Amino acid sequence: MTDSNNQDPLEEFFQKKSGDYDISYREEDWKSLEGRLDTLDAQFAARRRRRLAAAAVLAIVSLLSYFIYMNYQEINSLNEQLSRQEQQEPATAPAPDSLAEKTAPDNEAQVPDIADIEELANETDVTGKSESNRISETASRETEGIASANQPEPTPPVIQTSARNLAISELECKDCKLSESASFESPEPITQQAPNTYSAYTSPVTAMAEEQNSQKVSRPGISEKGVSKFSVGFVLGPDMSTAGNLNNFYDPGSKIGLTVDYKINRNWAVSLGAIRSKVNYKAGSREYNAPSAYWYNGIEAAQTRAQCVLIDIPINLSYRFLQGEQSRLYASAGLSSYIMLNEDYRFSYSNEQPEFPQRWNEDTGTTHLMSNANLSVGYEYDLTESVSLRAEPFFRLPIREVGWGNVNLYSMGSLFSINYNLNTY
Repeated sequence: MTDSNNQDPLEEFFQKKSGDYDISYREEDWKSLEGRLDTLDAQFAARRRRRLAAAAVLAIVSLLSYFIYMNYQEINSLNEQLSRQEQQEPATAPAPDSLAEKTAPDNEAQVPDIADIEELANETDVTGKSESNRISETASRETEGIASANQPEPTPPVIQTSARNLAISELECKDCKLSESASFESPEPITQQAPNTYSAYTSPVTAMAEEQNSQKVSRPGISEKGVSKFSVGFVLGPDMSTAGNLNNFYDPGSKIGLTVDYKINRNWAVSLGAIRSKVNYKAGSREYNAPSAYWYNGIEAAQTRAQCVLIDIPINLSYRFLQGEQSRLYASAGLSSYIMLNEDYRFSYSNEQPEFPQRWNEDTGTTHLMSNANLSVGYEYDLTESVSLRAEPFFRLPIREVGWGNVNLYSMGSLFSINYNLNTY
Protein backbone atom coordinates (compact mmCIF):
# COMPACT_ATOMS: atom_id res chain seq x y z
CA MET A 1 0.00 0.00 0.00
CA THR A 2 1.24 3.47 -0.83
CA ASP A 3 1.23 6.47 1.48
CA SER A 4 -1.47 8.15 -0.62
CA ASN A 5 -3.89 5.39 0.18
CA ASN A 6 -3.28 5.93 3.95
CA GLN A 7 -3.89 9.74 3.79
CA ASP A 8 -7.03 11.04 5.41
CA PRO A 9 -9.44 12.57 2.86
CA LEU A 10 -10.41 15.38 5.26
CA GLU A 11 -6.79 16.40 5.77
CA GLU A 12 -6.20 16.29 2.04
CA PHE A 13 -9.22 18.59 1.54
CA PHE A 14 -7.91 21.20 3.98
CA GLN A 15 -4.45 21.14 2.45
CA LYS A 16 -5.89 21.73 -0.96
CA LYS A 17 -8.07 24.62 0.16
CA SER A 18 -5.27 26.28 2.12
CA GLY A 19 -3.12 26.23 -0.98
CA ASP A 20 -5.82 27.84 -3.06
CA TYR A 21 -6.57 30.65 -0.56
CA ASP A 22 -4.50 33.79 -1.21
CA ILE A 23 -4.48 36.62 1.37
CA SER A 24 -3.72 39.95 -0.29
CA TYR A 25 -1.94 42.75 1.58
CA ARG A 26 -3.87 45.99 2.14
CA GLU A 27 -2.04 48.90 3.71
CA GLU A 28 -5.30 50.61 4.74
CA ASP A 29 -6.23 47.66 6.94
CA TRP A 30 -2.93 47.77 8.75
CA LYS A 31 -3.20 51.52 9.30
CA SER A 32 -6.73 51.14 10.58
CA LEU A 33 -5.59 48.42 12.99
CA GLU A 34 -2.69 50.59 14.08
CA GLY A 35 -5.08 53.48 14.73
CA ARG A 36 -7.32 51.29 16.85
CA LEU A 37 -4.33 50.05 18.85
CA ASP A 38 -3.16 53.63 19.39
CA THR A 39 -6.64 54.57 20.57
CA LEU A 40 -6.66 51.68 23.02
CA ASP A 41 -3.25 52.72 24.37
CA ALA A 42 -4.46 56.29 24.70
CA GLN A 43 -7.49 55.12 26.69
CA PHE A 44 -5.27 53.23 29.12
CA ALA A 45 -3.02 56.28 29.47
CA ALA A 46 -6.05 58.53 30.07
CA ARG A 47 -7.28 56.22 32.82
CA ARG A 48 -3.88 56.32 34.47
CA ARG A 49 -3.80 60.13 34.30
CA ARG A 50 -7.29 60.36 35.78
CA ARG A 51 -6.17 58.22 38.71
CA LEU A 52 -3.13 60.44 39.22
CA ALA A 53 -5.29 63.57 39.05
CA ALA A 54 -7.72 62.11 41.59
CA ALA A 55 -4.83 61.26 43.91
CA ALA A 56 -3.47 64.82 43.58
CA VAL A 57 -6.87 66.35 44.36
CA LEU A 58 -7.22 64.04 47.37
CA ALA A 59 -3.79 65.08 48.63
CA ILE A 60 -4.67 68.78 48.26
CA VAL A 61 -7.98 68.32 50.09
CA SER A 62 -6.23 66.39 52.87
CA LEU A 63 -3.62 69.15 53.24
CA LEU A 64 -6.29 71.84 53.42
CA SER A 65 -8.24 69.84 56.00
CA TYR A 66 -5.11 69.46 58.14
CA PHE A 67 -4.40 73.20 58.15
CA ILE A 68 -8.04 74.00 58.94
CA TYR A 69 -8.04 71.51 61.84
CA MET A 70 -4.81 72.91 63.32
CA ASN A 71 -6.16 76.46 63.01
CA TYR A 72 -9.37 75.55 64.85
CA GLN A 73 -7.36 73.82 67.57
CA GLU A 74 -5.34 76.99 68.12
CA ILE A 75 -8.48 79.16 68.28
CA ASN A 76 -10.22 76.78 70.71
CA SER A 77 -7.15 76.70 72.95
CA LEU A 78 -7.07 80.51 73.12
CA ASN A 79 -10.79 80.67 73.92
CA GLU A 80 -10.38 78.14 76.73
CA GLN A 81 -7.54 80.15 78.27
CA LEU A 82 -9.62 83.33 78.19
CA SER A 83 -12.59 81.51 79.75
CA ARG A 84 -10.47 80.15 82.62
CA GLN A 85 -9.01 83.60 83.33
CA GLU A 86 -12.47 85.18 83.41
CA GLN A 87 -13.70 82.52 85.85
CA GLN A 88 -10.74 83.11 88.16
CA GLU A 89 -11.25 86.90 88.15
CA PRO A 90 -12.36 88.20 91.65
CA ALA A 91 -15.89 89.53 92.08
CA THR A 92 -14.68 92.99 93.14
CA ALA A 93 -11.79 94.30 91.13
CA PRO A 94 -9.17 96.27 93.08
CA ALA A 95 -9.03 99.98 92.51
CA PRO A 96 -6.04 101.30 90.58
CA ASP A 97 -2.96 102.21 92.56
CA SER A 98 -3.27 105.84 91.59
CA LEU A 99 -6.79 105.93 93.04
CA ALA A 100 -5.66 104.46 96.36
CA GLU A 101 -2.76 106.89 96.56
CA LYS A 102 -5.11 109.78 95.87
CA THR A 103 -7.73 108.90 98.48
CA ALA A 104 -5.55 107.43 101.23
CA PRO A 105 -4.07 110.69 102.62
CA ASP A 106 -7.50 112.29 103.00
CA ASN A 107 -8.90 109.35 104.96
CA GLU A 108 -6.10 108.67 107.39
CA ALA A 109 -6.65 109.77 111.02
CA GLN A 110 -4.16 112.41 112.06
CA VAL A 111 -2.43 111.78 115.39
CA PRO A 112 -2.11 114.91 117.57
CA ASP A 113 1.28 116.54 117.55
CA ILE A 114 3.57 115.87 120.56
CA ALA A 115 3.83 119.59 121.34
CA ASP A 116 0.03 119.87 121.57
CA ILE A 117 -0.10 116.92 123.95
CA GLU A 118 2.57 118.48 126.22
CA GLU A 119 0.62 121.75 126.29
CA LEU A 120 -2.58 119.96 127.21
CA ALA A 121 -0.81 118.04 129.97
CA ASN A 122 0.53 121.25 131.65
CA GLU A 123 -2.82 123.08 131.66
CA THR A 124 -5.08 123.15 134.75
CA ASP A 125 -7.96 120.69 134.77
CA VAL A 126 -10.89 123.12 134.86
CA THR A 127 -13.63 120.55 134.45
CA GLY A 128 -12.25 118.30 137.16
CA LYS A 129 -11.42 115.52 134.79
CA SER A 130 -8.11 113.75 134.82
CA GLU A 131 -5.43 114.92 132.41
CA SER A 132 -5.35 111.60 130.60
CA ASN A 133 -9.13 111.73 130.01
CA ARG A 134 -8.93 115.29 128.68
CA ILE A 135 -6.19 114.30 126.23
CA SER A 136 -8.19 111.26 125.12
CA GLU A 137 -11.35 113.30 124.53
CA THR A 138 -9.43 115.99 122.63
CA ALA A 139 -7.84 113.42 120.34
CA SER A 140 -11.21 111.77 119.76
CA ARG A 141 -12.86 115.09 118.83
CA GLU A 142 -10.11 115.88 116.33
CA THR A 143 -10.38 112.44 114.79
CA GLU A 144 -14.18 112.72 114.52
CA GLY A 145 -13.84 116.14 112.85
CA ILE A 146 -11.50 114.76 110.23
CA ALA A 147 -13.81 111.81 109.57
CA SER A 148 -16.95 113.99 109.28
CA ALA A 149 -15.20 116.41 106.89
CA ASN A 150 -14.12 113.67 104.51
CA GLN A 151 -17.09 111.36 104.82
CA PRO A 152 -19.10 111.14 101.50
CA GLU A 153 -22.46 109.49 100.89
CA PRO A 154 -22.69 105.94 102.25
CA THR A 155 -21.21 103.54 99.72
CA PRO A 156 -19.58 100.12 99.80
CA PRO A 157 -16.27 100.38 101.68
CA VAL A 158 -13.12 100.41 99.65
CA ILE A 159 -10.43 101.90 101.94
CA GLN A 160 -10.36 101.61 105.75
CA THR A 161 -8.00 103.46 108.11
CA SER A 162 -7.88 104.09 111.87
CA ALA A 163 -5.57 105.73 114.40
CA ARG A 164 -3.06 103.51 116.15
CA ASN A 165 -2.45 103.32 119.96
CA LEU A 166 0.19 105.75 121.18
CA ALA A 167 2.38 104.84 124.18
CA ILE A 168 3.46 107.49 126.75
CA SER A 169 7.09 106.49 126.26
CA GLU A 170 6.90 107.73 122.69
CA LEU A 171 5.95 111.29 123.76
CA GLU A 172 9.47 112.09 125.18
CA CYS A 173 7.93 114.26 127.93
CA LYS A 174 10.10 114.40 131.09
CA ASP A 175 7.71 116.28 133.44
CA CYS A 176 4.46 114.74 132.20
CA LYS A 177 2.27 112.89 134.70
CA LEU A 178 0.25 110.97 132.13
CA SER A 179 -1.10 107.52 132.65
CA GLU A 180 0.84 104.80 130.87
CA SER A 181 -2.48 103.52 129.49
CA ALA A 182 -3.36 106.72 127.63
CA SER A 183 -4.12 106.05 124.00
CA PHE A 184 -5.53 107.85 121.02
CA GLU A 185 -7.65 105.90 118.60
CA SER A 186 -10.46 106.53 116.20
CA PRO A 187 -13.87 105.58 117.60
CA GLU A 188 -14.88 103.86 114.38
CA PRO A 189 -13.11 102.87 111.16
CA ILE A 190 -13.34 105.51 108.46
CA THR A 191 -14.78 104.42 105.13
CA GLN A 192 -14.50 106.21 101.83
CA GLN A 193 -15.95 105.42 98.46
CA ALA A 194 -13.72 105.55 95.43
CA PRO A 195 -14.48 108.32 92.95
CA ASN A 196 -16.81 107.71 90.03
CA THR A 197 -13.81 106.89 87.86
CA TYR A 198 -13.79 103.42 89.41
CA SER A 199 -16.83 102.41 87.34
CA ALA A 200 -14.77 102.87 84.18
CA TYR A 201 -12.06 100.49 85.38
CA THR A 202 -11.44 97.57 83.01
CA SER A 203 -10.43 94.17 84.30
CA PRO A 204 -7.07 92.73 83.19
CA VAL A 205 -8.75 89.87 81.30
CA THR A 206 -10.98 92.24 79.32
CA ALA A 207 -8.00 94.49 78.54
CA MET A 208 -6.00 91.52 77.28
CA ALA A 209 -8.86 90.37 75.01
CA GLU A 210 -9.25 93.88 73.59
CA GLU A 211 -5.52 94.07 72.92
CA GLN A 212 -5.57 90.73 71.07
CA ASN A 213 -8.52 91.89 68.96
CA SER A 214 -6.72 95.10 68.09
CA GLN A 215 -3.65 93.08 67.07
CA LYS A 216 -5.75 90.90 64.79
CA VAL A 217 -7.34 93.89 63.14
CA SER A 218 -3.98 95.53 62.58
CA ARG A 219 -2.68 92.67 60.42
CA PRO A 220 -2.24 93.59 56.74
CA GLY A 221 -5.11 92.40 54.60
CA ILE A 222 -7.47 91.98 57.58
CA SER A 223 -8.53 95.43 58.71
CA GLU A 224 -10.09 98.12 56.60
CA LYS A 225 -8.02 101.12 57.72
CA GLY A 226 -4.32 101.67 57.07
CA VAL A 227 -3.69 98.24 55.56
CA SER A 228 -2.54 96.69 52.32
CA LYS A 229 -5.29 96.83 49.69
CA PHE A 230 -3.22 95.44 46.80
CA SER A 231 -1.26 92.21 46.54
CA VAL A 232 0.76 90.70 43.68
CA GLY A 233 1.03 86.93 43.19
CA PHE A 234 3.24 84.60 41.15
CA VAL A 235 1.21 81.53 40.16
CA LEU A 236 1.94 78.20 38.54
CA GLY A 237 0.33 74.78 38.36
CA PRO A 238 -0.83 71.87 36.18
CA ASP A 239 -3.67 72.05 33.65
CA MET A 240 -5.88 69.21 32.43
CA SER A 241 -8.02 70.04 29.39
CA THR A 242 -10.53 68.29 27.19
CA ALA A 243 -12.91 69.21 24.39
CA GLY A 244 -16.64 68.59 24.34
CA ASN A 245 -16.88 66.37 27.44
CA LEU A 246 -15.20 65.53 30.73
CA ASN A 247 -14.09 61.96 30.06
CA ASN A 248 -11.42 62.35 27.41
CA PHE A 249 -8.45 64.07 29.08
CA TYR A 250 -5.12 64.05 27.25
CA ASP A 251 -1.56 64.89 28.35
CA PRO A 252 -1.44 67.50 31.16
CA GLY A 253 -0.42 71.04 30.36
CA SER A 254 0.86 73.87 32.55
CA LYS A 255 0.06 77.41 33.72
CA ILE A 256 2.42 80.17 34.86
CA GLY A 257 1.81 83.89 35.31
CA LEU A 258 0.98 86.85 37.57
CA THR A 259 -2.13 88.01 39.42
CA VAL A 260 -3.11 91.28 41.12
CA ASP A 261 -5.67 91.33 43.97
CA TYR A 262 -7.56 94.32 45.34
CA LYS A 263 -9.21 93.86 48.75
CA ILE A 264 -12.56 95.63 48.87
CA ASN A 265 -13.05 94.92 52.57
CA ARG A 266 -12.37 92.20 55.11
CA ASN A 267 -14.23 89.49 53.16
CA TRP A 268 -14.41 90.54 49.50
CA ALA A 269 -11.65 90.92 46.92
CA VAL A 270 -11.27 91.31 43.14
CA SER A 271 -8.42 89.70 41.20
CA LEU A 272 -7.03 90.11 37.68
CA GLY A 273 -4.44 87.83 36.10
CA ALA A 274 -2.35 87.16 33.01
CA ILE A 275 -1.41 83.47 32.84
CA ARG A 276 0.47 81.73 30.02
CA SER A 277 -1.15 78.34 29.53
CA LYS A 278 -0.06 75.32 27.56
CA VAL A 279 -3.18 73.30 26.73
CA ASN A 280 -3.17 69.72 25.41
CA TYR A 281 -6.35 67.93 24.43
CA LYS A 282 -7.77 65.49 21.91
CA ALA A 283 -11.16 65.58 20.24
CA GLY A 284 -13.27 63.46 17.96
CA SER A 285 -14.92 64.53 14.74
CA ARG A 286 -18.00 65.71 16.67
CA GLU A 287 -16.05 67.90 19.11
CA TYR A 288 -13.59 69.40 16.59
CA ASN A 289 -15.23 71.76 14.10
CA ALA A 290 -12.60 73.00 11.66
CA PRO A 291 -13.74 74.82 8.49
CA SER A 292 -15.41 72.27 6.21
CA ALA A 293 -13.45 73.47 3.17
CA TYR A 294 -10.21 72.36 4.81
CA TRP A 295 -10.98 68.63 4.64
CA TYR A 296 -10.22 66.54 1.56
CA ASN A 297 -13.50 65.61 -0.16
CA GLY A 298 -15.35 66.49 3.05
CA ILE A 299 -13.77 63.54 4.97
CA GLU A 300 -13.15 64.80 8.50
CA ALA A 301 -10.46 63.50 10.81
CA ALA A 302 -11.57 60.77 13.17
CA GLN A 303 -9.39 62.20 15.93
CA THR A 304 -7.51 65.46 16.49
CA ARG A 305 -4.68 65.99 18.96
CA ALA A 306 -4.09 69.60 19.91
CA GLN A 307 -1.23 71.48 21.53
CA CYS A 308 -2.10 75.16 22.04
CA VAL A 309 -0.31 78.03 23.77
CA LEU A 310 -2.57 80.82 24.97
CA ILE A 311 -2.86 83.71 27.43
CA ASP A 312 -5.56 83.18 30.06
CA ILE A 313 -6.87 86.50 31.48
CA PRO A 314 -9.15 85.73 34.46
CA ILE A 315 -11.25 88.32 36.32
CA ASN A 316 -12.59 86.87 39.57
CA LEU A 317 -14.54 87.98 42.62
CA SER A 318 -13.60 86.09 45.80
CA TYR A 319 -15.24 85.79 49.22
CA ARG A 320 -13.46 84.72 52.40
CA PHE A 321 -15.96 82.57 54.26
CA LEU A 322 -13.70 81.14 56.98
CA GLN A 323 -10.87 83.19 58.51
CA GLY A 324 -8.31 82.46 61.20
CA GLU A 325 -5.47 84.50 62.64
CA GLN A 326 -2.99 83.45 59.94
CA SER A 327 -5.08 81.50 57.40
CA ARG A 328 -8.36 81.65 55.54
CA LEU A 329 -10.57 79.76 53.10
CA TYR A 330 -12.14 81.51 50.14
CA ALA A 331 -14.28 80.82 47.06
CA SER A 332 -13.94 82.60 43.71
CA ALA A 333 -16.03 82.97 40.58
CA GLY A 334 -15.51 84.96 37.40
CA LEU A 335 -14.78 84.93 33.68
CA SER A 336 -11.71 84.22 31.56
CA SER A 337 -10.70 85.56 28.16
CA TYR A 338 -8.32 83.59 25.91
CA ILE A 339 -5.73 84.98 23.49
CA MET A 340 -4.49 82.16 21.24
CA LEU A 341 -0.75 82.50 20.59
CA ASN A 342 -0.07 79.25 18.75
CA GLU A 343 -2.30 76.37 17.63
CA ASP A 344 -0.91 73.00 16.53
CA TYR A 345 -3.28 70.19 15.45
CA ARG A 346 -2.48 66.68 14.21
CA PHE A 347 -5.14 64.56 12.49
CA SER A 348 -5.75 60.85 12.16
CA TYR A 349 -8.39 59.07 10.02
CA SER A 350 -10.21 55.77 10.02
CA ASN A 351 -8.91 55.03 6.52
CA GLU A 352 -5.65 56.82 5.96
CA GLN A 353 -4.92 58.24 2.51
CA PRO A 354 -1.80 60.14 1.43
CA GLU A 355 -3.83 63.10 0.23
CA PHE A 356 -5.55 63.61 3.60
CA PRO A 357 -4.25 66.63 5.62
CA GLN A 358 -2.13 65.51 8.55
CA ARG A 359 -1.30 68.70 10.44
CA TRP A 360 -2.30 72.35 10.87
CA ASN A 361 0.00 74.76 12.74
CA GLU A 362 -0.14 78.55 12.90
CA ASP A 363 0.45 81.54 15.20
CA THR A 364 -3.10 82.82 15.10
CA GLY A 365 -3.28 85.53 17.80
CA THR A 366 -7.07 85.38 17.90
CA THR A 367 -8.93 86.73 20.95
CA HIS A 368 -11.92 85.07 22.59
CA LEU A 369 -13.47 87.43 25.13
CA MET A 370 -15.27 85.98 28.16
CA SER A 371 -15.10 82.51 26.68
CA ASN A 372 -14.96 80.52 29.93
CA ALA A 373 -16.50 80.71 33.42
CA ASN A 374 -14.19 80.25 36.42
CA LEU A 375 -14.96 78.43 39.66
CA SER A 376 -12.42 77.78 42.41
CA VAL A 377 -11.93 77.20 46.13
CA GLY A 378 -8.66 78.20 47.77
CA TYR A 379 -6.67 78.18 51.00
CA GLU A 380 -4.28 80.97 52.01
CA TYR A 381 -1.66 80.88 54.78
CA ASP A 382 0.33 83.93 55.98
CA LEU A 383 4.06 83.36 56.30
CA THR A 384 4.62 86.97 57.40
CA GLU A 385 2.53 90.14 57.42
CA SER A 386 3.53 90.73 53.77
CA VAL A 387 3.98 87.25 52.27
CA SER A 388 1.41 84.46 51.96
CA LEU A 389 1.02 81.12 50.18
CA ARG A 390 -2.09 79.91 48.33
CA ALA A 391 -3.40 76.62 46.93
CA GLU A 392 -6.42 77.03 44.64
CA PRO A 393 -8.04 74.13 42.75
CA PHE A 394 -9.94 75.56 39.76
CA PHE A 395 -12.43 74.56 37.08
CA ARG A 396 -13.08 76.32 33.74
CA LEU A 397 -16.44 75.85 31.99
CA PRO A 398 -16.89 76.82 28.31
CA ILE A 399 -19.28 79.64 27.44
CA ARG A 400 -18.36 79.90 23.76
CA GLU A 401 -16.15 78.03 21.29
CA VAL A 402 -12.43 78.86 21.05
CA GLY A 403 -9.58 78.23 18.65
CA TRP A 404 -9.35 77.46 14.95
CA GLY A 405 -11.17 74.20 15.57
CA ASN A 406 -14.08 75.91 17.40
CA VAL A 407 -14.09 73.60 20.41
CA ASN A 408 -15.81 73.84 23.79
CA LEU A 409 -12.75 73.71 26.01
CA TYR A 410 -12.97 72.39 29.58
CA SER A 411 -10.02 72.84 31.96
CA MET A 412 -9.27 71.82 35.52
CA GLY A 413 -6.24 71.82 37.77
CA SER A 414 -4.73 73.63 40.73
CA LEU A 415 -2.85 76.92 41.01
CA PHE A 416 -0.14 77.40 43.63
CA SER A 417 1.01 80.94 44.30
CA ILE A 418 3.18 83.12 46.51
CA ASN A 419 1.71 86.57 47.17
CA TYR A 420 3.20 89.84 48.38
CA ASN A 421 1.07 92.56 50.00
CA LEU A 422 1.80 96.09 48.82
CA ASN A 423 1.55 98.46 51.80
CA THR A 424 -0.69 101.48 51.28
CA TYR A 425 -0.18 103.25 54.61
